[in-house]
Amino acid sequence: MARPSPDETNAHRPVLLFDGDCGFCRFWVDRWQRQTRGTIDFEPSETIPDDHPVLKTADLDAAIHLVEPDGRVTQGAEAALRVREIGMNRPRLARLYRRSPHFAGLSEWAYRRIARNRPFFSCLTRIFFGRRTG
Repeated sequence: MARPSPDETNAHRPVLLFDGDCGFCRFWVDRWQRQTRGTIDFEPSETIPDDHPVLKTADLDAAIHLVEPDGRVTQGAEAALRVREIGMNRPRLARLYRRSPHFAGLSEWAYRRIARNRPFFSCLTRIFFGRRTG
């Protein structure tokens, strides 16, 4: 049975789409699932059809995407900060992202560097956080 698309999941919760084949992504999604306590759904981006009207496969391969119930879609660092804001009640960095173009630019730059070097950052994650996500 196929997994539901963001259009079919609980319409009252945001859905974070991530690379389900990436160990680094899985580690952080598992951690975020515990921290958000059911306020956000998490779905591998591989479950989204290639012809989705809003979400493009190439974009999904490059970054996480947060699809909110009102249709708002954010990606990359902004999506990660929105997860912290709405799922963990930690709004400070998301507000700074929206108010400071410099912080937003630096955040997206850092996100791209991490995304392009996932094996290296996976190693760092294991060093600093261990293998457990809890």
